[in-house]
Amino acid sequence: MRYLRKFRLLLLGLLAYFFFVFALYWVESGAEGANIHSLIDAIWYSIVTLTTVGYGDFFPVTGLGKILGIAFILGSLGLLGLLIGRASEHFTELKERKRMGYQGTSFTNHIVIIGWNDFSREVVHQLLNSDRQVAIVTDQKDHIDLIYASFGNEHAFVLFSDWRDTSNFDKLNLGQASVVFVNLPNDTDNLIAMLNVKKVNAKVAFVVALESGDLKDTFISAGCTHVLSKNAIAARLIASYTYEPDVALFANDLITSAIYNEENEFDIQQYRITESNPFVNNSFGHAFHTLKEKYNVIAIGVCKTQNGQRKLIKVPRDETPLEQGDYLILILNGRTEIEIVREFGVREGL
Repeated sequence: MRYLRKFRLLLLGLLAYFFFVFALYWVESGAEGANIHSLIDAIWYSIVTLTTVGYGDFFPVTGLGKILGIAFILGSLGLLGLLIGRASEHFTELKERKRMGYQGTSFTNHIVIIGWNDFSREVVHQLLNSDRQVAIVTDQKDHIDLIYASFGNEHAFVLFSDWRDTSNFDKLNLGQASVVFVNLPNDTDNLIAMLNVKKVNAKVAFVVALESGDLKDTFISAGCTHVLSKNAIAARLIASYTYEPDVALFANDLITSAIYNEENEFDIQQYRITESNPFVNNSFGHAFHTLKEKYNVIAIGVCKTQNGQRKLIKVPRDETPLEQGDYLILILNGRTEIEIVREFGVREGL
């Protein structure tokens, strides 16, 4: 219906234009001293006038012709205003679409976060401290500017979309994402959102923070990679503070991302062992002593993949082999992180 109305308005405008052009030709063509002698001359005059070019090679000389000329001049103002308005509207729309994330992101190996609240904010803060890129899905428009104001757009991307509508999820570059963190108000929504994302990309890994730990098995059987209980984590940390506060303080520091290039900021990080890693096909004991002596970095574990399942070995024996594809888990500070990245040839994380 809207397009039919636009067509009618366009047709009416064309009829009015040709009426005025023909009237100008009829009035001017037989007048003494006139230079508009043909319909082509009248059309040319109307075009250069409406486009505000105004060559002056044709012009009306009769009184009625000048009145018609005024109509074209006024029409040129309307046409110019219409073109400027449409151009401005188009660029505003493009800017708004970019702001809402509809032009997509080129992030790779990034983390996708579905759902935005104070908990998501803290997670993003830690991820950006580790120099990771994050794509966030929110269904609240007022969140967009707040997120960009807090984190900028170099490492953060925001998509305004209902998490139930997966048609926009191609904008997240899910195929190149490393992990999807689902953080919605209730566990039922978390499960539905996870299943929806799996329809788009069945291979992506998931992390879900549950309100109720009772649903952990349900999420694992649905294909969730890592399931955490907010209440359980908070309870363990609080209990630790009550009877071993120094241990709790140290543990809290280690699970918090170290600030890049800071000597007094420590963190536990994992690094994939590639074929160019200096410790590939060596023993854990060799890596432990070399890293401690050379960088003051402490190796505390190894993660291996066996039969498609990840197996974490805490404080391995010295003779434990380090193979390509394993992950070496280290305690290090923000400054030595730079040296480890250079030495291993990979960044921390999956």
